[in-house]
Amino acid sequence: MYVTTRRYSGLDRSSLDEIVRRREEIEAFVKGRPGLGRWYAISDGGSMTTITINEDRQSAEETVTQVAAWIRENMPTFLPNPPEVRMGEVIAETSNAG
Repeated sequence: MYVTTRRYSGLDRSSLDEIVRRREEIEAFVKGRPGLGRWYAISDGGSMTTITINEDRQSAEETVTQVAAWIRENMPTFLPNPPEVRMGEVIAETSNAG
């Protein structure tokens, strides 16, 4: 299992509002990525971080490339700065679920 985080900094309120407005469209695109386990987007008001959990490294790398291309095509003015991307293999996990 691989986890990727993308931190988008320097976002203004209108950028974050656009994410909320286009939530279903964005979720549909991300959901269609092969090997996707889960995807989250969180905001602290001035930045947004996405957390993507993929089955393996290959699908994680493909997701990073495909999401970047989708943003360039569909939201070209969204990013004032390139995202900080981190990716790594899960080495431990736990949950209270099931």
